[in-house]
Amino acid sequence: MPHVKPGLWLSLVTVHNAAGDCTNAVAKGNVSHGAQSSCLCDVLLLFIGQARVQMQSRSLRSDMMAFKAANPHGCILEDFVRWHSPRDYIVDDNGDAASGHLSERMSQPGNLWQTIWDEAEPRPVNRQRALFDATREALSAINYLTNIKPADLVLQLLPALLEAAEDALMEACETVLDDHDAILDEIDVLHDLRKKLTNNVNQDVDIIKAAIAQVDKVETMLSTAQSLAHKLGSESIALVGGMLSGDAVPLLEEKQRTAVKNLFLQHGNELEAPDTREFIFRVVAPSPSSLSRPGANRMYCLLSDEMFRVAGAYSEDKVFST
Repeated sequence: MPHVKPGLWLSLVTVHNAAGDCTNAVAKGNVSHGAQSSCLCDVLLLFIGQARVQMQSRSLRSDMMAFKAANPHGCILEDFVRWHSPRDYIVDDNGDAASGHLSERMSQPGNLWQTIWDEAEPRPVNRQRALFDATREALSAINYLTNIKPADLVLQLLPALLEAAEDALMEACETVLDDHDAILDEIDVLHDLRKKLTNNVNQDVDIIKAAIAQVDKVETMLSTAQSLAHKLGSESIALVGGMLSGDAVPLLEEKQRTAVKNLFLQHGNELEAPDTREFIFRVVAPSPSSLSRPGANRMYCLLSDEMFRVAGAYSEDKVFST
């Protein structure tokens, strides 16, 4: 790459791979280990911006030191910016790099890049301290897990446990029922609660309680569905799905009525003759002629040994009657 100054060229630079930090490492630089578990969430919210800048500064300083070592003959900040962050070096309309300039954010007084550049000493990568010390971080993780409180460990594992529970419930739902919209709706509620816990640094106790209660609710519905499917038979799966919704389920097919009857007779007890029988007929049809607008009609009939009752409610189109 050509130097900003005409007639000079810049050498290729070998730099460290960027090292990432987890939330534990971000908070570690701001609180002691003994207080980390109890106030981790508050510390993250307070210092996350500062910690991120510090992590980026370490990597930036390392790159600048390597860049200066690879280009000892008069390299300047503009050269580094062109290589490291090209969008922050504005080339003039003539296309000549020598007549370009730094972006507005790079030119502000007290800019972090300018400060680090002035402080960075020329030093190749092989003479720098590694950005990521695997041994140190491994020992730190082991020490953290050794001293972590069980309650804090459960809170950290809870989103993963809820996701595993959600997958297990979904698999069981697909195995038990074909028509399982009622259970799927409850699993969707659990999914939304789990996402809130996963994306929220401050784990709300009310959300945790709601998620656990939702798991219990879905498990209860699945147990009920399995029991009904076993007692009513595989041919009544659609009937079971309707019963889970909590609404009244009409027995439209003969096999469904037979399955329900057999459920009552499974212990060998005969069904007693009913004291009364009720019949309800509903229809939406045009009246008084086929050209009239459709209206609701209902007929009710009650039969017993002593009496019978018949009641009807009918509608007619008074506008387009003939």
